[in-house]
Amino acid sequence: MSVLLSLSSGAVGRAEGVDHDLILGLGEVVGQVVGRAVGGSDGAPGLGGPVEVAVDAPGASRTYSYAVPDRLAVVEAGEAVLVEFGRGRQAVGVVLGRASGDQPADLKPILARVRADGPLLPALTLDFARWISAEYLAPPATTLRSMLPPGMLEKLELIAEWLPMQWNGEPVTAAPGDQADPEGLADGELARRLAEGPRAVRDLETGEGRAAVLRRLRAMAARGLVRLEWTLTAATAGPRYERWLTLTDEGRGVAEAVAAGGAVGGRLGPRQKALLEELAGVGATGVAGAAAGERHGTGTATGLIRRGLVASDIRERPRRPLERRRAGWRGTRPEGSALTDPQQAALDTILAAMRDRDATPLLLEGVTGAGKTAVYAEAIAETIAAGRRALVLVPEIALAMPLVDRLRVELEAEIAILHSGLGEGERADEWRRIRAGGVDVVVGTRMALTAPLAEIGLIVVDEE
Repeated sequence: MSVLLSLSSGAVGRAEGVDHDLILGLGEVVGQVVGRAVGGSDGAPGLGGPVEVAVDAPGASRTYSYAVPDRLAVVEAGEAVLVEFGRGRQAVGVVLGRASGDQPADLKPILARVRADGPLLPALTLDFARWISAEYLAPPATTLRSMLPPGMLEKLELIAEWLPMQWNGEPVTAAPGDQADPEGLADGELARRLAEGPRAVRDLETGEGRAAVLRRLRAMAARGLVRLEWTLTAATAGPRYERWLTLTDEGRGVAEAVAAGGAVGGRLGPRQKALLEELAGVGATGVAGAAAGERHGTGTATGLIRRGLVASDIRERPRRPLERRRAGWRGTRPEGSALTDPQQAALDTILAAMRDRDATPLLLEGVTGAGKTAVYAEAIAETIAAGRRALVLVPEIALAMPLVDRLRVELEAEIAILHSGLGEGERADEWRRIRAGGVDVVVGTRMALTAPLAEIGLIVVDEE
């Protein structure tokens, strides 16, 4: 039988293959989050006042309160921060929200924000982490680590970035030693290296040692010449990037001339002409450099780039577990068929509960092949149409892929999969895609419970 949990303002339920206590906790947390959304959330940008931080350091068995200095007033729940923990120790922490209760006046302040593209986790996931920590007496930072890609909190890097200067009221970007810095305010050697782009402080070290370089950088930062920011760098599987090729305006004209059989300025070899024709056919999308190299030779693009006919840029190449897997040949029911009367009655009950935000768990029971999957596939479609997300849990990895194949036939939706059989890079990329809001349905084992879904409208526990 299957257990279906209709989750609008919360849900509870039991399942043997998936930890039922965790599902209880997630349902309870969703109810609290939705309640705050109706009554007014405290998770708006700029928490202000003391905040509660899960500190990722040995001995941090609970959360700790920290003051927010004025320069960091816009810190949000879910952001990574640098804090002092103990005497002379610094550690990474994750802001969980405003600190509750009365707080002492001499709280330690947050030292710095850790640069990232927004909060690491949404409010729902943060509250779920709180619940897990309280229920299982787990250190909060350990719980949060399990909800992040492997190794995400392992490596912290201090990045220095050269800032455009003001001279005679005009912004300038050139390095010191010329008109950009006529008074010689900046450290010439450091600034020349930073003019090439942001650099990790450890890469700027000279023979005088890191401490001396850091003092010089901080002096430059105090004068507004550089920005020093901490950032999380992937200790294991970070994003994967590749080179892409597109035509320049000049290259587009040459490609048109080649296609028309006309003369072009400068000699072009057969492979170069073939690459120009291919790029002209794909338009602004371009062609991956590796694929172009396989078809036309690795040096072909280099010559065209040097002549200004082709441009190259670096793009992320996500690892997608489902990218090369074809969708199933059949969906959850025969094509063109309608739900049976019992199926429709079950679906109506589910949809009514979702509309009324009724968190009562719904048990969908039937023999194998009775059509249970067709019912919750329709419920998932309605959830997506309402602008919310669905989470589908299965007890083992072997059951995940057949279910995904069938759902891909039924639903016009972005589906992600999470289970322990994925590589670290695949798990990290799926996590980033879910966090960015690019996924409608997450299918997986109980690992998927920690997926950073911002708003869950439906949880399905299948094959129980």
